Amino acid sequence: MHTIAKSLLFIIAIAFVFTQASAFVGEFNNYIVVRNVPSEFSFTVTNNDSVERLLEMQILVPGRYEVMESPGIIDAGATEEVVVRILPDKGLEGSEFVGSILLKLGSNTAEKNLKILYTKPKNCAVSIIPIGTFDEKENKFTIRTELENNGIIAEKVELKAVRGIPDDWKVEGTRRAEVEGESLKSFETVIKPGSNYTGKAELVYECGAFTVERIVILKFRGPLENTFEGLATGFAGLFGGFSLPEGITGLALPDGMAGLVIDFILIIVAAVLLIAFIARLVKRMGRKPPAEQQGISSYDTVEMRKDSSGEDATSEEMAKHALRKKSRGKLESYNPKLEELKDRINGVYNNNNK
Repeated sequence: MHTIAKSLLFIIAIAFVFTQASAFVGEFNNYIVVRNVPSEFSFTVTNNDSVERLLEMQILVPGRYEVMESPGIIDAGATEEVVVRILPDKGLEGSEFVGSILLKLGSNTAEKNLKILYTKPKNCAVSIIPIGTFDEKENKFTIRTELENNGIIAEKVELKAVRGIPDDWKVEGTRRAEVEGESLKSFETVIKPGSNYTGKAELVYECGAFTVERIVILKFRGPLENTFEGLATGFAGLFGGFSLPEGITGLALPDGMAGLVIDFILIIVAAVLLIAFIARLVKRMGRKPPAEQQGISSYDTVEMRKDSSGEDATSEEMAKHALRKKSRGKLESYNPKLEELKDRINGVYNNNNK
């Protein structure tokens, strides 16, 4: 066999052995960017042997790191996960390094390279979550700000402003806190409402070199202290033109009595108006309504008739009949022929007397 062929076979054999040795480590993203919070990466390790094996691992990086999960002993045919995180380092910001991870599982070995970029942070390392509640007894809002520092160094957080609320609202209570690395903390801020308001309130926090804004919805409608407040104002205006008698400069009442006096006067006025309304209503109910209002039209009927000569009765005679009809009681009836006979008898009697 030629020398060139032997060399080629040797290279292929070495590559095959190296590939088999590295096959027990899974692929992973080996480009890591580290800012002000730790950056994690993970990969899997598989034991292809028929017996359990101990995983040995060595990490070579310029900065600090932590192994979050390491399986140790891996059972035969099992696959386990390894989790590592690279910690921030201000001294390394703006730099890029290459690191390595050396792995050994039984007779199998592998080396994985890492590229690590340390750069400046873009956001605050602290998670800020405001939670609002309202106390009806105390008439106040309480904003509880929950803080979680995801970084490894202490951070200061301060509520710098509350925007969007009315000018007569007041902000009191704690407005700042310092939270240690990878820990939790909270502080409470009190907002005392004044005028009625429903809308957004913008909470502006300062976290290190960053400004963080959070939005909460506030709704407040103050209770009406005096139900007759508007009526009292108008009632007082009615008497605004009156003046005290000469020599009297003012009338002093104990605290709280002024409101009671106004309420008492309003009650009397309301009672008088109610009585007048009821009296007028009773009077209207007792009055007999006109026939037209009840849907009945009332009118007199004049009957047209013929006299003895065959001609129509005159308007004067018709008027007489109508007058007689009106003057009769309810039990009397009207007979036109009888009335005509009476008129003739009266006419004969009057001629004899003449």
